[in-house]
Amino acid sequence: MFTPTTAFVSLFFLISVAAEDANEIVHRSAQHDQVNWERAHNYTFQERVEERNRDPQGHYIPKETNTYETVILYGQPFERRIEKNDKPLSDHDQKKEQDKFDHEVDKRKREIDEGRASQIDAKERRKRQELRDEILKAFDFQLVGEEAVDGHPAYVIAAEPRGDYRPHSQEGTFLQGLRGKFWIDKTDDEWVRIEAEVVRPEKFGLFLMTLSPGSTLYFEQTRVNDEVWLPRKILVRVNGRLVFKHLAQEVQADYRDYRRFQTDTKITGVSAPIP
Repeated sequence: MFTPTTAFVSLFFLISVAAEDANEIVHRSAQHDQVNWERAHNYTFQERVEERNRDPQGHYIPKETNTYETVILYGQPFERRIEKNDKPLSDHDQKKEQDKFDHEVDKRKREIDEGRASQIDAKERRKRQELRDEILKAFDFQLVGEEAVDGHPAYVIAAEPRGDYRPHSQEGTFLQGLRGKFWIDKTDDEWVRIEAEVVRPEKFGLFLMTLSPGSTLYFEQTRVNDEVWLPRKILVRVNGRLVFKHLAQEVQADYRDYRRFQTDTKITGVSAPIP
């Protein structure tokens, strides 16, 4: 006979299964992230970043835009600015960017000559792995449904901060104040969309910035060449303080022109002028 007690047990069982499935999905996607990150290093692209300030009426007013090109320099990405407010850089700014580029060429060549390049690469990999581990430990995950994102079926997983979580890094400390939702592609196990919000005041950036509740992050990726997921859009709304200054702004980054580079298009020490 079906009683309130059996109904409660059945409900508890379903919730438990959903939680286990959510954890399994998120862990699986974290494992795929490393492979995707490796493939992403095979692409150059452009990134347009627009800053907007919020006025007293709550509207976001454009402040400045900068466009950057990411190239491959000695096997690693390097970002350089190519436009300001959707116009070519001035001669003065072009020279500054070229000087930065030339300096980075010399620096990376020295790292290779001194045998330090592989150590730096290993350190970057380790930091990324540590962040993945922090995310997996910082939240309770729950499968809340399925949705199509750009025609791709995806799991929708809610993430609530765990009260018993003890962070091991500055990034982990920041995660304690976030609540989020993940859309994970069912075929590739990749994070195709993330929405997160600050639910309690959190210090960030060597504790010079404090983010207040209401700050949000939106992130989405797109599949490129049927082999890799790459960023398409990031939108951050900041409500907080930087030292004693109040911050209320929005930053949006849009990504375009993904190109898989060939070996002969890698920059390996020849100074390439800014377009």
